[in-house]
Amino acid sequence: MADRKNVLRLPAGAAAWLLLAAGMLAGAPATPAAEKPIDHSYTQTARKFGFFLNQKAIFPEHIIGHPIGTEKLEGELDRFFKIVDHLTVSFIKASRLNTVIVVDTLKVDGMGAAGVACGKLIILQAGFSAHTVYHEIFHVVDERPPAKSWAKLNPKTFVYKGSVFAPANLTARKKTQVEKNAASGDMSAHFISDYAQSNEAEDRAETFAAMVCEGPSFLKRCERSEVMTKKMEYIKSMTAKQSLLGRDYWEKHCNLPQASGSAGKKD
Repeated sequence: MADRKNVLRLPAGAAAWLLLAAGMLAGAPATPAAEKPIDHSYTQTARKFGFFLNQKAIFPEHIIGHPIGTEKLEGELDRFFKIVDHLTVSFIKASRLNTVIVVDTLKVDGMGAAGVACGKLIILQAGFSAHTVYHEIFHVVDERPPAKSWAKLNPKTFVYKGSVFAPANLTARKKTQVEKNAASGDMSAHFISDYAQSNEAEDRAETFAAMVCEGPSFLKRCERSEVMTKKMEYIKSMTAKQSLLGRDYWEKHCNLPQASGSAGKKD
């Protein structure tokens, strides 16, 4: 989902936090009285990534979710740490991710969602997939405004259509083009998913998540689309800084070609 910035105030000087919470409505207790705290080992694992654990949080007003018990939460944390470990400790630290909350029945603006990013906070629906985690973490990293260099990768007739979470303000002409593209189905090969056609941020996050999850299988998508190949190169170049994933990450961890070129530089 799109990154919603400036919706949660965090403590001043909180350098690198990860707040993994059972999830609650604003102002509600973090866990029922009968629930025991999570095991200290999860706090120790979090410190490896440069953040802390805490089970108290206040949701942004447009987001709600329901608490999950300690046993279920610990199972979710086991999966979460395994998933983010694949991205490397240095990448998570460099992302400056400080808050992650796991809930049941996650809703954003009244609609069900798998996850949402708000600045340096991500909230995940329990049972989250690796794809969702990588997607939302990439939103935290990807703070750039709309980029001409990214838009140029798409076919000339393509128009981002917006989503229920982030409607697009389209002219009548662009709305007509969106309808034509949807009717023809010609654009599907150039995007990871229908949701990737919402806007640039979702497109990049979906592409990144698929690259990490699919590895060499992602290259089959590229065989069907030169646009997808260019997007892959853009993401690799964008994350090639040693402070992020480094140039050899994609080859070493995902069996994709090394990053090359400078497609990911800001416009």
